[in-house]
Amino acid sequence: MSAVEDGTSALRLVGVSRRFGGITAVADVDLEVRVGARHGIIGPNGAGKTTLFNVISGELKATRGRIELFGREITRHSPPARVALGLGRTYQITRPFVHLTVRENLTIGSHGLSRSKFSLFRSWRSYRARNLEVEELAHRFGLADRLDSPVSDLSHGEVRQLEVALALTLRPRLLLLDEPGAGLSPGERVSMRTLLHSLPPELTLVMIEHDMDLVRDVVNRITVLHFGEVVAEGPTAEIQSDPRVREIYLGSKR
Repeated sequence: MSAVEDGTSALRLVGVSRRFGGITAVADVDLEVRVGARHGIIGPNGAGKTTLFNVISGELKATRGRIELFGREITRHSPPARVALGLGRTYQITRPFVHLTVRENLTIGSHGLSRSKFSLFRSWRSYRARNLEVEELAHRFGLADRLDSPVSDLSHGEVRQLEVALALTLRPRLLLLDEPGAGLSPGERVSMRTLLHSLPPELTLVMIEHDMDLVRDVVNRITVLHFGEVVAEGPTAEIQSDPRVREIYLGSKR
């Protein structure tokens, strides 16, 4: 349990479903994540994990159900409105501006919620406080010596680190991580694990991940999805030993 995890709900889903025509991708999902928690969502390919994230972030509307963020209903809120209330997200496929530098990407992100984003004729270099913030963030994420490199020159692991840093420029209170370990080498996975452990304890994390070593090392509670439904939920050790989870997710009947 995180040192600051308490009884306050950071994220609450009640009967959330998402249908595409006659196909139900997410079916009546109930989920509650406490403030400060490290929560994992696992399941085989096609289980509905990313669709669920898209519904939580507002990129897809829930067909049915209720979504609350820090006690406030956001079911019909737009994605920017959810971001303004403290929701951040990374993606399975990275989305930085590859032809811009690391510094430029982080600077754009840092202006996302500020009024200064509308100052179109003022040089971004004149925002001293934000420049210092960008440099500090790059240092924390091991990108200090890459600040003025185009993103296209970064390794896959460095791009993953940048994406998490970009999500933090908006100062989220709840961060959705969509497969942060996807495509990483063993060494890059170690760096990502260290990075995730370094995140502020008051920041609530909900993580989709197929790398069970990374899941075990980062999260303390897991929800298992199968064909869009929650089939199990509990502490990490309990889920690992659940026979049904082993059969569905790990392909083992033992």
